[in-house]
Amino acid sequence: MELDRDPVLHALRRMSVMASERYSGVRIRLQPGKMVLNAINPDVGEANDEVEIQYQEGDLEVGFNVRYLLEAIEAVDEEKFTLEIRSGLRPAIVKPAQDSGYLCIVMPLKI
Repeated sequence: MELDRDPVLHALRRMSVMASERYSGVRIRLQPGKMVLNAINPDVGEANDEVEIQYQEGDLEVGFNVRYLLEAIEAVDEEKFTLEIRSGLRPAIVKPAQDSGYLCIVMPLKI
């Protein structure tokens, strides 16, 4: 799916506030028209955020280390990027919407 870089980055940065070495995961749930992000840290609390996206397929849920995903998206120099997520524990691919030779693979987490 193709996403706007800034809204996703802002949401992930808000989720990263909850991250620690022990609890660094963010759960991403894709639903038609939106991406729902959730991070839980028993020491600090819970954070939820929602970003409107162009997604029309079935529900999909996957977890990532929020810092790794942030770094992959921050390296994209364009306003739009492509995020390829598959179900289960398969890696996600982050790349610019216009192919510029950059490609980052981010491994998912069990959350």
